[in-house]
Amino acid sequence: MQTMVTADPVADEVLVKAVLAGEADAFKTLIRQYERLVLQIVFRMVKREVDREDLCQDIFLKVYDKLQGFRFGSKLSTWIGSIAYNTCVNHLRKNRISLLGGYEHEDEEGQHGSINFLEQIEAGNRPDEILMTRESKINLWNLVEELTPMQQTVIGLFHQQEMKMEEIAEVMNMPIGSVKSHLHRGRQALKTKLLELNK
Repeated sequence: MQTMVTADPVADEVLVKAVLAGEADAFKTLIRQYERLVLQIVFRMVKREVDREDLCQDIFLKVYDKLQGFRFGSKLSTWIGSIAYNTCVNHLRKNRISLLGGYEHEDEEGQHGSINFLEQIEAGNRPDEILMTRESKINLWNLVEELTPMQQTVIGLFHQQEMKMEEIAEVMNMPIGSVKSHLHRGRQALKTKLLELNK
């Protein structure tokens, strides 16, 4: 079972104060606690491996640089997620890559917590109570890779990071209705693709 990001605001506040005070290893602890969240967003939105590594480093450098201004108006996870998302959006725009278009499929085995993610989808009877064998779970992961960056990001944050709709809306800086729409369309697309595979 994967480790979720902390939801304890007291622990977050202690950690932030430790980082700002320059305590040894405090920032490394912050990175360890939130690297899965950052990876979830970066790997859903950006496909080139070399870009992913650079972006992850850039995101945590921004977190460190902006941490002095964080006032706990939201969860630390949401704030960091927002920095990660905006950094990826700026990268895609700079390279003229569409946020709404699908990716060309790459030969990727979908690691980074894929089994747990798929189990959560199955446990939630998505898409639409389809009983999946191990083989069809692998197919589903591959199909997720074919969704738009927006759909992949929303599905990943909702199912894998277990974020609430309101938190995803804050991370992605969009109305909650748009988040629900991307989630619904992503699930419908997966359902259609799965049904086509199982004909």
